[in-house]
Amino acid sequence: MARVEVYTTPSCPFCVRAKRLLEARGIPFGEIDVAGDEALRVDIVRRTGRRTVPQIFIDGHPIGGYEELAVMDARGGPDVVPPPRVLVMAKHPVPGLVKTRLAARIGTTAAAALQAAFLRDLGARLAVTGLAVTWAVTPPDAPFHTIVAGAHTIAQIPGDLGARMTHAIGALFAAGPAPVVTLGSDVPHLDPGALAEATVALAGGADCVLGPARDGGYYLIALRAPAPALFAGVAWGSDRVLEETRARAAACGLRLHLLAPTFDVDSWDDLRALRALLAAGLVALPATAGVLAALPDEP
Repeated sequence: MARVEVYTTPSCPFCVRAKRLLEARGIPFGEIDVAGDEALRVDIVRRTGRRTVPQIFIDGHPIGGYEELAVMDARGGPDVVPPPRVLVMAKHPVPGLVKTRLAARIGTTAAAALQAAFLRDLGARLAVTGLAVTWAVTPPDAPFHTIVAGAHTIAQIPGDLGARMTHAIGALFAAGPAPVVTLGSDVPHLDPGALAEATVALAGGADCVLGPARDGGYYLIALRAPAPALFAGVAWGSDRVLEETRARAAACGLRLHLLAPTFDVDSWDDLRALRALLAAGLVALPATAGVLAALPDEP
């Protein structure tokens, strides 16, 4: 039986519904009342990226709130949802080879420092989810452990992004039957709740989950099974990547779920948007904030 924890408040009607559903199914759970406890509310945001209740965890993994629990129940209950494996496509921060668009504004050394900070902050945000994370790294012989301590890594193969993603995703599927959620390293501000939503969507019948990026690509793709047709021959780097991937998914008969959009941090405008999130206190990225503090607002 899965270990279930529910963060609640006494006045929350959806908390009551979630508890009643678990009780009706005979599923034991631990309830954590966060009313009046700011430290617990901060912990919810840290672990899920969300501020609302209920927030439900199964074996330490966030799955969302009442609606997500109801979807899981319709599919047979919490025990049928295997935790996904997370794959991050990562470039080692070599000056001149990373963040080239930003490097034109801030220099190659600063751009590499920013890339390293993104990797460290993203690693920290993924660590709190309790999910298994694999980093697909290029160059293959890079000392990636000096950036993300204890990281489990595999080497990216030569080829375009589609070939590299197909190979890395296939390696994770070969390790066992669990969904694979693939991310780029350009979203250090990733909402951990997006991983939970992707997991629940796959359990609820979706074959593919996409997180749209504002530049026309995507920041996340989650799959229940390998789907190499989604990656071959795509015009990577164009503003048509998301549209093309959705069309390919439809042609393959895959059921699709879309997450809330966000932005990759590739350009100076993207960096401004990230600064705004940090200034508003909407995300905590200590390594990134440290690098940004040393950069001028408008080089």
